[in-house]
Parts: sequence; structure tokens; C-alpha cells
Amino acid sequence: ASEYDQNIIEMSGTLTTGRDVILPLTDGAVKIVHNKTGQTLTFKGATGTGVAVATAKVATIYCDGTNWYRASADVSP
Repeated sequence: ASEYDQNIIEMSGTLTTGRDVILPLTDGAVKIVHNKTGQTLTFKGATGTGVAVATAKVATIYCDGTNWYRASADVSP
């Protein structure tokens, strides 16, 4: 839980395929996510479609309590 409380989430490591990163569905939450894994990551809640962030990219995402949405395009760090 303490890791989810941070405003910046940086994911790294070697993956062989894309993964879902499950985040709490907290209304009003905003996160800056940095994907350093080499595969696309989808940041989502237990329900909803979430936001796919490409490898080596950073995006800002937000939650309305039901789903996570993109607030910015994927950008290079």
C-alpha cells in the first residue's frame, strides 16, 4: 500500500511479454508512470480497461474511481 501512495511509479526489470499493473481505484488519484521494462505495461484497476504505456515512456494517468485514464501522451523521459 505504501508504494501505491507515491505520486511517481517507476517499473523496471526484464519481461518477456506485456503485463497489467493493478492500481487501487481511488477517485482523484493522479500518477506519473515510467515504464522501463522493455514491454508495454497496462495500468488499470481491478475493473476497467486502463492505460497502456509503451516501453521506455512516461505518462500521467488519473482515476475517476471506476477506471484509470490517460492525462498525457506517452513521452520520452
